[in-house]
Amino acid sequence: MLLRKIELYNFGPYRGSHSFDLDVSDPEKKIVVIGGKNGAGKTTLFTAVELALYGHYSLGYKNPDKRYLKKASTYVNDLAKMDEEERAYVALEFTERSAADLDQYRILRSWSWKKGETKEAFEVVKNGRLLENQELADFQTFLIRLIPPTLLKLCFFDGERIAEYLLDDQKHNVRDALMVLSGNDTFDIMYSNVRRVLNSSRSEADEVAREYLLSKEKLERLVRKREELLEEVADLQVQQDAKTAEIERLKKDYSDQGGISLEAWKELNAELKEEEERRERINWERKGTAAEILPFVIVKSLLEKVRLQIAEEHKIKTWKAVSESICTDHFRDVVVSSLTKGGANDARRLGSIVCDDIIKFLLPANEIADFTPLFGLSDDDEMRVQAVLNRVAQFDVKKIPGYKKRIDKSIKKSQKIREKLQNSSVENYQEHARSVSKLSQEVYDLSLQLQSKQMEGTAREGEIAATEKELEAAHKRLQLELKRQSVAALSGKVLLLLEDLRRKIFDRLIREVREDTLKEFKRLMRKKDFIDDIQIDKDFKIHLLRKQIVEKKELVRICRRFGVSGVRRSMRDYAFTQLSALLGTPNEKDFQRELAALAPEEIELMTEVDKTTLSKGETQVFVMSLYWGMMRQCKSELPYVIDTPFARIDTEHRANIVEHFFKRLPGQLFILSTNEEITSRYMSALRDRTSNQFLLEYGEDKSVRVMNNRYFEVE
Repeated sequence: MLLRKIELYNFGPYRGSHSFDLDVSDPEKKIVVIGGKNGAGKTTLFTAVELALYGHYSLGYKNPDKRYLKKASTYVNDLAKMDEEERAYVALEFTERSAADLDQYRILRSWSWKKGETKEAFEVVKNGRLLENQELADFQTFLIRLIPPTLLKLCFFDGERIAEYLLDDQKHNVRDALMVLSGNDTFDIMYSNVRRVLNSSRSEADEVAREYLLSKEKLERLVRKREELLEEVADLQVQQDAKTAEIERLKKDYSDQGGISLEAWKELNAELKEEEERRERINWERKGTAAEILPFVIVKSLLEKVRLQIAEEHKIKTWKAVSESICTDHFRDVVVSSLTKGGANDARRLGSIVCDDIIKFLLPANEIADFTPLFGLSDDDEMRVQAVLNRVAQFDVKKIPGYKKRIDKSIKKSQKIREKLQNSSVENYQEHARSVSKLSQEVYDLSLQLQSKQMEGTAREGEIAATEKELEAAHKRLQLELKRQSVAALSGKVLLLLEDLRRKIFDRLIREVREDTLKEFKRLMRKKDFIDDIQIDKDFKIHLLRKQIVEKKELVRICRRFGVSGVRRSMRDYAFTQLSALLGTPNEKDFQRELAALAPEEIELMTEVDKTTLSKGETQVFVMSLYWGMMRQCKSELPYVIDTPFARIDTEHRANIVEHFFKRLPGQLFILSTNEEITSRYMSALRDRTSNQFLLEYGEDKSVRVMNNRYFEVE
């Protein structure tokens, strides 16, 4: 499987359309590096690919039910959700070889949310043709076979969680994944089916007949209970309707008597206060108009003369300012100098003539001959007076009677509110509220009982349907019983064969994984001779072993003081088993005697390293080694997505991980990294195997930007 393109539309912080176009032209370059700081959208991309492929399986749900859709909807971009006409989707394009053909696929998983209801759609295009109905169901089977859900946690590798997945002794994660990787899960399926056949074949004909009668009695009993439930549901519904009607009656009686709720009474008082404050604001506005605008409105005809007088005075001020600038010897000298530079003869005489003409043109004497300043305003005073004049000019006198209309309207509204308050009462509100609350609680209790009965009825319907099928199947089993007896004999032999085959296959898998894991761990580990061996037991519990010299006298001392159990605790189970075998596996009573009689004073044992004492970096190196050993068993080329690749890996081990882990994984590899993980040093080491690189940035608009052929400017 080779991914060619990833598209995200309104998925998480990927607002709008974003695509990752992948170059797959060079088969040697299978590494894609996607950089982004924490919160930039790397893990969202990781989740999107999983969700596109597997839908509800990727989120841990058995079916695409409402719980799954609710969870899936949390990945939709919040801004996109505000538009019911929008949608969100994740699309993947990939190729997969079947026999001699190379098939091209495009899968698209989308979500819409009209009227608050999330819906999911899934479509597949194979070699340019949209698959429908049975073809689409066949593709789902093909996809699960290609990358089984059991392998999800291995192909989609979270560097911070993979250790928990692989080292959890309470689960069969590793065993199940290993059987699928190696293609040997078929034997598990066959074994389960044979056991089922054998278990069913133990029934004899008369037992099947009894099962038929029991099924019939069970069906009749369930039908009777269903009828009783229906009667109980009807009775509860009547009680609920009666209580609801009583609540409505109480509310109507209370309202007819003038009663209102405490909240309504407070709202009326608040409205009354608001109207009084509104009238006060109108009065203040009216007083301000009377004091500041109205006097000028009365003499509005004089204001234009004032405006003209101010304009004339401004002109005279300008005249005087110009006069002070040009009626000077300095100005005359400047004119003479300009004429001299221009080559004029008798420049001083000409300059005097030019200056006189300029003064006559700019400062005609009649401008100020008959004008007498009245106000003598400064520039600031002039601006303030002009502002007042403008306000008066723009004032609409129709506003004056409008003040009274607004006040009268407010007074009428206040009167209506006071009338409501006078005609309303909250005197009996507490008693009324208690009665309504009590009845409401009774309605709620009845609704719970009703819901419980309805759920019980639904379950009963399911039991009836299942029992009807059991009844139908019972007499068929009676007919097939004799045939099954002959099949049982053969199935028993097949079961023994499969048990032996499964044991041999799994023993071989454990041996090969152990060898590959140990080899890889020693290759990646900075500390040499950190461990000497790895053992994997039948339950796939992994033991790290290190050679250790133990003094016999110390073991004897512990045995005398704390007994055999004390010796076991001091050296752990694996070394104790070795020691016990060395002593001839004595019983607890003879253990101390045999230990004291042992010839060598120093004993070399393989002691188990407590995995909880490993540093986080050492644990992660070991987990990656185990991962490598398991992936060596894979029979097909799969894509790997590794999020947080250097989680818990210290600097000293990172170069080894890059060279001996990333570059050697057999399939297409997507590395999702921060700028503190894959630095320029490691980017250089990966360059000859890298096909694409992208940089994710989370902007202030809460959306991700995808930049192709970009990476951090790392050191």
